[in-house]
Amino acid sequence: MLDVTDTYYNGKHDQSSTRKGKDGKVSKLIQIGLGVSFENGFPIFHKAYDGNISNIKILEDLMRTMAQRGISTIVLDRGFYSESNVTDLNDLKMKVIVGVKQSPGIKNNVLDKIDRNKMYTSQNQIILKNTYVYAQEVNFLFGKLIVIYNPKYEALKRDKMLAEDATDKDVRYVGYSLIFHNTKLKPEIVVKKYFDKDVVERSFRTMNGDVQLHPVRLWMPKRINAHIKICYLSMCLLSLIKFRCQKISISPIEVLQEIQSIYKVNLLHTKTKQKFSKVVTLSNHQINILKALRCSV
Repeated sequence: MLDVTDTYYNGKHDQSSTRKGKDGKVSKLIQIGLGVSFENGFPIFHKAYDGNISNIKILEDLMRTMAQRGISTIVLDRGFYSESNVTDLNDLKMKVIVGVKQSPGIKNNVLDKIDRNKMYTSQNQIILKNTYVYAQEVNFLFGKLIVIYNPKYEALKRDKMLAEDATDKDVRYVGYSLIFHNTKLKPEIVVKKYFDKDVVERSFRTMNGDVQLHPVRLWMPKRINAHIKICYLSMCLLSLIKFRCQKISISPIEVLQEIQSIYKVNLLHTKTKQKFSKVVTLSNHQINILKALRCSV
């Protein structure tokens, strides 16, 4: 799974221009492309980019990295979609699942031809974490386009838009979302995989929160890049801790808090030169954590 986040920094030692970031703040930005595994959210790779490069251009560059690493399937947010990008991924023999925006062409050629009554049936129903959606698949490019209808979202959004004097044309396509894929998976599996892409978003929250990627309090470009790499390595360690400690139901941050009080005392007799080591008495919880981590003191 692949996504891009940004963080801001200060300094006058480069030629970067200011830009509005995802949090709305205008400052100098640096973007980080992050790839994580689908099942456990393990970081696979990362790459830093200037703040004025679009997601489409970033993906074009990351495709080479993915091909070199033998990655065969990728799930992308709709901000990465372009016909050129998915064609390039297909040429690289990669399977792709990506969100698609409602362009005028798709509205006219796809959504206007959807019969909602036929779509809104039990056989097309897909159960997600917090809602029910209905999906219908049509041929598109060299793969399939899944049209997803969310009646709950439509009701909420439509009423709000009408209350704000929106026209019938404005609300006509509310409740629809789109996913393109070139896999052999069933629509239900594709939809669930796409909406489970928050695994990479959780990784970004870890980087911005626990690892403290954001904000970057450095000025020099080399130090900024070093900060990003340290944050990435820290996230790798947190991901490993989370994976190994999942059976004892403890978060990576709680693990670090528990083990920081563990230490060993090394003594040396000045006359006999005899050495003696003693580990501070461990609690049962600390012992279980060390076993889960496969570590010793």
